[in-house]
Amino acid sequence: MKLITTYKYAVPTSLIFTNIPWFANASLMVRRDRRSMYTSLCMFTSCQTNPLPKRGSVIQICRTNTIRASTSTNLFKDHGFVRTLELPTSPKSAAAFSQALEGGAFQNGTIDAVVSPDIQSAFAFPFFNSMLGTTRDFQRSADENVKRNKPTPDAIKSYWQVRTISGQMRIPSYLKNQIVNAAKEIHSYGNGGSLLLVSGGHPLKKYWPINCLFPDSFDLLHTAHGFRNSGLIPPGVQLWAVENPLVNSVDRLEKKIRAGAEAFIVQPPLLPDCFTKWWDEANNRGLLDTTEVIVGLPLITSSRNFSFWLRLTQATGKEAEVLLQDFRRADACESVSEKGAFFKTWNLKIIEMVKSLPKVSGMHLMPITSQGWRELAFLISKGKL
Repeated sequence: MKLITTYKYAVPTSLIFTNIPWFANASLMVRRDRRSMYTSLCMFTSCQTNPLPKRGSVIQICRTNTIRASTSTNLFKDHGFVRTLELPTSPKSAAAFSQALEGGAFQNGTIDAVVSPDIQSAFAFPFFNSMLGTTRDFQRSADENVKRNKPTPDAIKSYWQVRTISGQMRIPSYLKNQIVNAAKEIHSYGNGGSLLLVSGGHPLKKYWPINCLFPDSFDLLHTAHGFRNSGLIPPGVQLWAVENPLVNSVDRLEKKIRAGAEAFIVQPPLLPDCFTKWWDEANNRGLLDTTEVIVGLPLITSSRNFSFWLRLTQATGKEAEVLLQDFRRADACESVSEKGAFFKTWNLKIIEMVKSLPKVSGMHLMPITSQGWRELAFLISKGKL
């Protein structure tokens, strides 16, 4: 497999005339080769071909600038099998997290990194609101709401920080500030961190021309690489991405590696057979040798919870139908102890499956619900993670 060392850094139109050091050596063009209608700054290196980068290697981006690739200086090397934890976004789950934190659930080194989500309301229309001059007020209100539900920085700043940056339906100037500010905050904590760059699941992004007007994860990767090379964000901040083995082919994982993703958090193995097939193909193609892959792990506590995850990951098919029926039968059980035992057994089974995957780098814990946080505290107390 070959990697062309030519990279396109997608930069929002509103940033084109900003004082970016490498702008003078870049050529301006309209991106017609992809569905994005963003304007790009294309930085060209020599057109030689190179193999996919190995873990811990350095990718040459331009003649004078290099970036860190794949492994971090601390996280994967120091911890081996990494455990990341998604922070709560609702008041109830935040209260459950705070209770677990105060109870010392995370003091034994079980958690190595924390992931801050970036959620936008399905009723948010920031691009159109910007035409009316209301985007900043709306976004400020949304940011304040997220801050109220997040744990205080003092409680989590000792962990490796992963900040999610979601394209969603957001205007370029807001995303630029979000990328730069999140990276600087991570750097200020002094414990290392990364940006998790995702397209976002706003429902309107499925439709044309909305899906052409707003950035996807590839755009964000290109933009963040440009910012890091130009010094707008600290060089030690890594650039991560996500992937969905339940829906997408392995080809998309490879495309994101070529786009500069240095590590991945993938959607959970809700459909074990489907997930294992995807993982084996990625391994056989050598892609797991080129990057770190952390597997998502929601703690399922009910059939409704499982159904939510199926919808969220867009997982369908016969395997999904059979498993959902099993979960509904367990929920219908009159015995509370038997019902609880079913879900605990399922979660433990998936944990063991993740740990046994070849070349897996870790697991990403996503409790989501209050019951899920209590289940996480139980698993930690029993040493099951």
